[in-house]
Amino acid sequence: MQRTFFDKIDYVVLNHILSYHIGRWVGTKENFTQLERTFTVNFNSYVSIASHAMHHLELSNGSLIVVSSATAKFPVPYWAPYVASKHALQVCGFTIFAPILDTDASLATKK
Repeated sequence: MQRTFFDKIDYVVLNHILSYHIGRWVGTKENFTQLERTFTVNFNSYVSIASHAMHHLELSNGSLIVVSSATAKFPVPYWAPYVASKHALQVCGFTIFAPILDTDASLATKK
């Protein structure tokens, strides 16, 4: 196979969100639907994309850049799904990808 200039992944930047201003949490079906949709985009997709990219990043000594939010540390009222998903990303996401720190690949975070 002929190698080309574009034969590796140097960086994967994860910086996408879905947010809902839900008002006061009252546990309605709509609240839970918004929570589920927000977690799918703001957490599950980050883990999925990063998981698929890790092998390629390790081969190229590339970097995974995860953009989060200060609301994960300093919550804002009425944004429960968004805040919870960003906190989950910081806590669980970094735990899931902690082994990256033991390799030559790198994990960068920006809040």
